[in-house]
Amino acid sequence: MAFITVGIAAKTSAAVSTDAEITSDAGTVVDQVATESVAKPLSVAPSIAVAFTYPPNRPSWVDHQPDMSGDLHRWPVVSTPASTAELSRQGLAAQLRAAAETYVETILGEANAASVITIDDDWIESHLSADLQYEGEVFAGDEVMYESATQLLFEPTDRQSIQTRWKSHQVGERLVGLAIVAFIGGALLFVTTAGMSVVVRRAERRVTQALDQ
Repeated sequence: MAFITVGIAAKTSAAVSTDAEITSDAGTVVDQVATESVAKPLSVAPSIAVAFTYPPNRPSWVDHQPDMSGDLHRWPVVSTPASTAELSRQGLAAQLRAAAETYVETILGEANAASVITIDDDWIESHLSADLQYEGEVFAGDEVMYESATQLLFEPTDRQSIQTRWKSHQVGERLVGLAIVAFIGGALLFVTTAGMSVVVRRAERRVTQALDQ
């Protein structure tokens, strides 16, 4: 340290030498800590991308996009890989419902149409392809998993039925709206009529009192 140089020369020299060594050692430790801090990155959980391997007998239609180009609309639906075959079937059932609701909303161009037009399991089952059914294994590294797939089929009559049900819903909404308007109008008319009756009766009473006097 520079400010310790006042005093006996020998002691000063020894002190300066000792301080220099301490400073040098401390600087080395600080440099090591700083170097280690830079060298070691923050602990972040690595993102793991699972690569699935499929058997050679997996049908190609499983990965096809929905086809609405012809009269018969085809919507392939596949479950996400699951640890058991039963879980893959349950996953497929959920995916089928989501696909059917998406189809209805696509046909009608209405985002919330599926909440109005009820789609039950029987309706979905009646639109399943009898020929395109698949269950198979999927490999995630050394782990064996399972998937299920099928295809939804929609005829022109199905689209007509969907549109008819939607129009019925719209008509029902209009009728409800008209009923509400009619009710409000009737209520206002009743209140107005009652008010006028009160005014008329008061006027008649005043006329009668004036004549009696």
